[in-house]
Amino acid sequence: LYAEVLHPVAAPPDRGRPQQGADIHATVTVPFEDAMRGVARQVVVVRQDVCASCRGAGVVRTREGRCAPCQGSGKVRWARGHMQFTKSCAACEGTGRQRTERCAACAGHGLHVRSEAVPVAVPAGVHDGTRLRVAERGHAGRHGARGGDLYVTVHVQPHDVFRRQGDDLCVTVPLGVHDAVLGTRVD
Repeated sequence: LYAEVLHPVAAPPDRGRPQQGADIHATVTVPFEDAMRGVARQVVVVRQDVCASCRGAGVVRTREGRCAPCQGSGKVRWARGHMQFTKSCAACEGTGRQRTERCAACAGHGLHVRSEAVPVAVPAGVHDGTRLRVAERGHAGRHGARGGDLYVTVHVQPHDVFRRQGDDLCVTVPLGVHDAVLGTRVD
C-alpha cells in the first residue's frame, strides 16, 4: 500500500515563516472478517520529513568567515545605467561575515523525502469507504509549523455469505417448505 507525494520538495519559500505540512491520502483494503473484528495495518507512505542534519533550518553553522556575495563589506552594489544603488547584503544581514551555509544534505530546503510504514488501527465494525485520520503523519511542517495529516480510506471486501445493511449483518438461508412451516434451527 503506497501513498503518493502530493507536493514535491520545491525551492525554499520565505525563510522563517511557518507553513503547515500538506496532507497525504492513502487507501487500505481489508477482508470482511477483519472489518468486523478490527485490525491493525501498516500503510507505506512517501512523505517529506524534517532534515536531520539541519533540523529543518536549511542552513548549518560554520566557522565565521568573510561573506562571499558582498566580499565582506556588508553592502551589495549594482548599477543601472549611470545610477548606482546600494543595499544591505541579505546573505550576511549587513554584517559582512557569514556564520552559516546551505545544508548539503537537503540542498537548503530543510526537508527530505523518505518512505515510512505508518501503523493504522482499523476499528471494529468499520463501513466501506470510511476515512480514518492519523494526526501529523503527513508532510512535515516548515519552520516549526504543525505537520499535515494522513487520511486513510478503508475499502471492505465483500463476504461470500454475509452482507451488511447499515449496522446489521444479513444472510440468506435456503429453507424447505416443511422447515418453514414447522420451524427449524439453522447453523
